[in-house]
Amino acid sequence: MKKAFTDYVKNTFYDALYREAEYFIESNSDSFDFDELDLHTIGDIEIEDAEIKQIWIQEGKENEIKYDVAFSVNLIVKDGHRHYDDEKYLEKWLLLKCASTFDNDLKTIDISYVDEFVSKSRLERPLSETLIPFIKGDDYEKIADSILREHYPEVLKYGAIIEPKVLADRLGLNILEKCI
Repeated sequence: MKKAFTDYVKNTFYDALYREAEYFIESNSDSFDFDELDLHTIGDIEIEDAEIKQIWIQEGKENEIKYDVAFSVNLIVKDGHRHYDDEKYLEKWLLLKCASTFDNDLKTIDISYVDEFVSKSRLERPLSETLIPFIKGDDYEKIADSILREHYPEVLKYGAIIEPKVLADRLGLNILEKCI
C-alpha cells in the first residue's frame, strides 16, 4: 500500500520534525537513561540520522488533520571526561504530536508536543493514508442515516427511493458515467 500521507509529511515537514527532535534532545538530555552506554560521564550528544517510522492520522476540528509521528533518532553520545575519546551510538524514538489544516492546503505544520515514544497512539477518529475515515461495520448504518438526515431528509420521512443523482448533487458531487 502506498504511504501517501506519510510520504507527504516526509517530503514536506522532515526538516521541521528534525529541528523539534534536536531541540527536545538538547533540552531533555539530562533526563535520558544513558546507563547502558558505559561512559564515564555524558558529554555532547549529536543526532547522526533520523527517520519517520510511523504516522497515525486522525480527524481534527473543522479543516484540521492531526497526526502523531514516531520519529527515530540515531544519537552519537560522547564521553564527557576529558581523558576519554569514547563515543557510543544509541537509537531513541520520539513521539511528535502534529497538526495541519486544509485552510492552507496542508503546507504548514504545528508541532504541539514532543516526548519519548512509549506506545502507539490511540486515535478517536482515525484516517487512512489517503485521509479517508475508517468506519467500523457497526457504524455504517448510523453514518448513512446522518448523511441522509442532513442532505436528503425526505427519504427518511417518506421511505422514498434514494435517487443517486439527487443525493450526489446535494453532496456537491458529480457522477461520471463510463462504459466498461
